[in-house]
Amino acid sequence: MQCILLKDFRSFFMVYQEVFCRWLSKTGNQLDDRPILDIYRNIGDDGYMEIDICLPLK
Repeated sequence: MQCILLKDFRSFFMVYQEVFCRWLSKTGNQLDDRPILDIYRNIGDDGYMEIDICLPLK
């Protein structure tokens, strides 16, 4: 999956929508029962964020 740089917290919701509504169905991947892990790499004072979203796949 590609790296997505977020400019604010509103974008965070949009990224999750894209992953769960489009990416999973297009790729045929399925989530397993482990938790999803978000790794916050950089959070700027201006709301800029770099986050790794780690999805446990079957």
